[in-house]
Amino acid sequence: MSKLKKIAITGGIGSGKSTAGKIIKSLGYEVYDADKIYEELIKNNEIVKLLSDAVSVPALIDESGNPVLDKAAVADKVFNDKESLEKLNKLAHSLVYGEIDRICKKNPRRLPLFFEIPLLFESRMQDEFDCVVVIMREKSARIEAVQKRSNMTKEQVLLRVNNQIDYDNLPIDRHTFIYNDGDEWALKAKIEEFLKSVEK
Repeated sequence: MSKLKKIAITGGIGSGKSTAGKIIKSLGYEVYDADKIYEELIKNNEIVKLLSDAVSVPALIDESGNPVLDKAAVADKVFNDKESLEKLNKLAHSLVYGEIDRICKKNPRRLPLFFEIPLLFESRMQDEFDCVVVIMREKSARIEAVQKRSNMTKEQVLLRVNNQIDYDNLPIDRHTFIYNDGDEWALKAKIEEFLKSVEK
């Protein structure tokens, strides 16, 4: 049985962390996406009210009379309001990590659970995991990958890249770095090597 129970997968935009997550899942491990966890959470009426109240943005009402988070209005509110952004992030992170803990507690954990978390270091929650896997990729390749999957310009992608934490200067002795510098088969081979060490 692995000593590692809860492993985070992270990396900058366009690094290939979602591809890494898919590979790990294909190899028989459970992989959860923090963004999808959040999307499920905001289907809950009480959570919609909590988030809406936190940033003083009224919820929308759907055809069934249930409150729905007004994502566009919330985004507009926090864009130029640092205090509201901090409130929203603090509450959202608390809810997501609470759900991650719940998932871990209900799992027998014969194998470790993996969680894909885009803004792990920004939320300062890296110490909540037994291991952090950082997917690394050359900046130009990251920009190209994001452009291919979105309608953003190179300048728009670069702005997002530069607004994220500097992954190149993370402490190399504290985390596991996997370099996505080839094709998907090359990335899979590196992940398989990492998983062998996890299972020891």
